[in-house]
Amino acid sequence: MTLPETAFAFCRECLSWDVGSSILVFPNSAQREVVSDRATNRTFDYRDLNAVITAMQDWMDGYEDFGLVVHHSRRGTWHAAIVNESIFPPDLKGESEETCVDPCVAIMQACLEAARKLKEKAA
Repeated sequence: MTLPETAFAFCRECLSWDVGSSILVFPNSAQREVVSDRATNRTFDYRDLNAVITAMQDWMDGYEDFGLVVHHSRRGTWHAAIVNESIFPPDLKGESEETCVDPCVAIMQACLEAARKLKEKAA
């Protein structure tokens, strides 16, 4: 999945946004593509690590025992995992692919996998 596709799925499945299309914004004269929520007009700059962390924290607020583990390898790739920290050893809820070159992608992938597994378990 590409970065924009991952961001759209993350906003739709984890944040429950009514995702429209991506829109362009121009902060500091630099063009940026963001995802927008049609219901609230909120935007999500999925290339901004701080925005991704904040959105992930918003999603994880509903799961008080969940934590994020992020690893950066010497090969330059990122790996993220969502774990339930209330038990030992921690229970893996979702993880990213091993080959992420962007920490934003790794975090959103881990959240998506965890959200999908939780939804599957609830069904």
